[in-house]
Amino acid sequence: PRLKDVARQFVIDDGADDPAARVTNEIDVAILRDNTLYLVECKTGMAGRSKGAADAIYKLAQLVAQLGGLRGRGIFVTSELLSPPIKARAQALSIAIIDRSALGQLAVALKTALVQGAPLTSPAQPSGQSRDDLHGDLRPATR
Repeated sequence: PRLKDVARQFVIDDGADDPAARVTNEIDVAILRDNTLYLVECKTGMAGRSKGAADAIYKLAQLVAQLGGLRGRGIFVTSELLSPPIKARAQALSIAIIDRSALGQLAVALKTALVQGAPLTSPAQPSGQSRDDLHGDLRPATR
């Protein structure tokens, strides 16, 4: 399977008629793969603040629910090392976590999140699969 479409760094709004009441959200990366929308939120410089990470994870979970429907998935990528309680909160919200401990293997962690479509807390491969066997090529499909 290949990625159907990838978009990065864009803004969506709720379409409210009154510009003062309009709510906008910035999306870092959106990926459509096998009819599943993956929203990726990237954060740096949170300086280990658990409230900042928790707020970003809650926001991501809400956007996934609004935009992705039942099959939508979220992936939170950060340069910080997240605490076990924050990782547990993300898992409860079905958000995959890729933190500082996994950044050295970012490609593997992203492939795993896209193939499994389930929350991760580390870049561990599914049992019986090598890092090169995670459904192959994840480049966007050519049109």
